[in-house]
Amino acid sequence: MRPILSVHSYITGLVFATVLPFLVFSGLLVYRTATTEQALMTRAMRESADIAADSVNRRVLTLVSFAQSIGDARTLQVDDLRTFRTRWSREVERDGMSLVLYDATGQQLINTSVPEGTPLPSDPDAIKRVLVSGEMEITGLTVTSPSGKYDVSINLPVRRDDKIVYVLSLQILNVISSVISEQTREERGTTLFDRQKLVIYRARGVNRFIGSTASSEFTIATEGRDTGSYLTRSLENVPIYVAFARVETTGWVITMSVPKEVLFSIATHSLYRLLTLGVCMLVLGGIAAWAIGNSIAGSVSRLSRLATTIGSDMAGEKPLVTNIREVNEVATSIQAAAETLQLQARQRERVTVALQGEIERRQRTEQQLIQAQKMEALGKLTGGIAHDFNNLLGIIVGSLDILRGQWENDPRGRQFAEEALKAAMHGSELISQMLAFARRQPLVPKRCDLNQVIGDFSRLLNRTVGEDIVIELHLTPGVWPVLVDRVQLEAAIANLTTNARHAMPGGGVVTITTSNTTLDQAYAATHVDVTPGDYVLIEVRDSGVGIPPDIMNRIFEPFFTTKEPGQGTGLGLSMVFGFLKQSGGHISVDSELGKGTTFRLYLPPHRQAEEPVAPERAPLNTDGQNETILAVEDNDALRQVLVSQLTDAGYLVLTAANGHEALDIISRDEGIDLLITDIIMPAGMNGHELARLAAHLRPGLKIILISGYSGNAARPTAGTADLPFLRKPYRREELLQLVRKTLVG
Repeated sequence: MRPILSVHSYITGLVFATVLPFLVFSGLLVYRTATTEQALMTRAMRESADIAADSVNRRVLTLVSFAQSIGDARTLQVDDLRTFRTRWSREVERDGMSLVLYDATGQQLINTSVPEGTPLPSDPDAIKRVLVSGEMEITGLTVTSPSGKYDVSINLPVRRDDKIVYVLSLQILNVISSVISEQTREERGTTLFDRQKLVIYRARGVNRFIGSTASSEFTIATEGRDTGSYLTRSLENVPIYVAFARVETTGWVITMSVPKEVLFSIATHSLYRLLTLGVCMLVLGGIAAWAIGNSIAGSVSRLSRLATTIGSDMAGEKPLVTNIREVNEVATSIQAAAETLQLQARQRERVTVALQGEIERRQRTEQQLIQAQKMEALGKLTGGIAHDFNNLLGIIVGSLDILRGQWENDPRGRQFAEEALKAAMHGSELISQMLAFARRQPLVPKRCDLNQVIGDFSRLLNRTVGEDIVIELHLTPGVWPVLVDRVQLEAAIANLTTNARHAMPGGGVVTITTSNTTLDQAYAATHVDVTPGDYVLIEVRDSGVGIPPDIMNRIFEPFFTTKEPGQGTGLGLSMVFGFLKQSGGHISVDSELGKGTTFRLYLPPHRQAEEPVAPERAPLNTDGQNETILAVEDNDALRQVLVSQLTDAGYLVLTAANGHEALDIISRDEGIDLLITDIIMPAGMNGHELARLAAHLRPGLKIILISGYSGNAARPTAGTADLPFLRKPYRREELLQLVRKTLVG
């Protein structure tokens, strides 16, 4: 049985039932807002650390280029050290740097940080690694001589006739400090650590903490990671939140910190204010409830007294009109309710239509997802098959190369060998197309101007499509540059143009258009493989017969073709599809029977500055000089071919079937000049792991990686990204050129 309460009690309960949920909801909203603000602050700190690390990285690269230009100075090449010091001391001191020049024994010849004429010390340990490796190095935090101050340096060898005559040391701590200070907000503590986890720079208390060792929390948090965040205590023992990012060029780590209390003060202050507001609202609500309760109780009492008079004396009179408006508006309310129900029925109809549209959209998305999964599965299958065929083709090509050399005096045998080689290399091209579809082909992306690439390539297209096909170019000026493998891009355009030619047997027009465009969130919602953003669009449109709707979903499948037997492999569009996906792009197609087909290729723009092109080197003599090479290959036949190719070229060859055998040989034999290893091998050790362990056992050992597979296992890893790579199947000349180039260095 429900309790019988007064109007005051019900109104007061109503006030509390209204105010308390609002306060609870407001508290949750304040807490959510505060935690969101904290998340934004922490993300902003991580982004600031990333930006600062990128700024330091770009500045280091600039300083490396500057140091290299100093090392190439003509006055240094002719040993005019006085003019060299006069010329370059002003350049380096202007930016707060200093310059030290050592001879090959470690004796300082020039030091711009001390007055000219000051006796300079000999410091061979400072340049020992450069003299041993012959390569440039960027040091961590060191004590400079003779000033005794901390600094970091760019040390590079100065060669003359392939001999190191000087070592140039550019001390750059002041420049790096200024770069970081420009990226640092005053309320954040910024610290830069070198690879040995020593403090290089600190925004506050530089003189106090420079050279200090990082905490164990820093070591654990940054181990094997390029960016991240963690909670710890500062060098002043204050609880702080730290975001860090690694400088790509040097391996240094830059951290940005803020006191922990700053992150949580927002939520605390907001909750205090909300509590105060809640108490005030409850007090005011109680007063309002008492006043409203009195008003309603009085009206009800008057209505009750009036009801007691209805009956005898007032019978037949007009219905009593009370001061409660709701009673008098019941009929109007009923009519309004009927209209409301009718409106709700119409709303339900609209909702039903909207739901039907949503169902259709989800069905389209599901079909796209199924198609993407099917293409991914086909890609994995194709990539695995391509790997096995590459090994087989490697044996065939290598063996034919050897036989061709042995049949110099047998024209008939040499002719058959040449024909077999052509067939094998054609098979290699088919494997490359399969790898392109599987998104596992090795790309060589470079910054390209699409208008220039298409303009140059169109002259070749005009000669290949025939006189009855007209190629029209509509190249929009100002198209963004892209980072793409130019050869694969030209192959993709050639495949689309060739398909267009087959779709126009009686001649026609192929129109190639370029433009900048943006794919929005709405487009991405209907295309599961698209990321919203800016893209560069290449549109290839023909006036051919079009593509039937029933095969539209299969045109990118490998080996699917509508051409007559012998007219095509069915890999052209598959290669285009895989190339676009591997390049971070997207491809779409529209077609109408009898009116033509339009392929749209979307590539992400590349807005970074163009890198300088390295000069080409003269061809090397590939003959060996009795160097010792360790060849590691798990395939017996392929290993035998590799050994024959190297032995015939004048090299001494040792062999191993897996990484463990190779490590045993390396640990015993110190006379190995070069390690050539396959990447995909059994026995629990792949080529990347073998290369890292071999480099650890034998510092300076030259290494070449070989693979016929381009999946995740064959991709470069930390410590092997800069090693020379040769893809199976390879020609004998490719192998010997790379071996000689690697040995010469």
